[in-house]
Amino acid sequence: MGTTISLAQWLNSGINVLLPILVAVLTSRVADGAVKALVLLLLSAVSGYLVSWLSALDSGLAFDFSQASFTAVLGFVVAVAAHFGVWKPGGVTGSGGAVQSAMPGGIGGRHSAV
Repeated sequence: MGTTISLAQWLNSGINVLLPILVAVLTSRVADGAVKALVLLLLSAVSGYLVSWLSALDSGLAFDFSQASFTAVLGFVVAVAAHFGVWKPGGVTGSGGAVQSAMPGGIGGRHSAV
């Protein structure tokens, strides 16, 4: 039984490697780690379901919810690994990373009460 990896799956993997950078753009530098993780989970889910849906449309097959869910979870794992293995050690993401240093503001910022 042979298995092939589709172009959509490769595309999703590439997108998920870059998602930590998008999370750094969307979230505040002082945002709690849980907020950043939830944003990453949401973006991974959107990416996984969208790529699976587009792949089903392209192939003419029915949308497979379990396959899409697996793709989303796997995408989240890839994104977390990319963050801790590549982007954060390279000084790109993380609270002290280049992206959040250059872009103040975003989701999860601590605002002073007026």
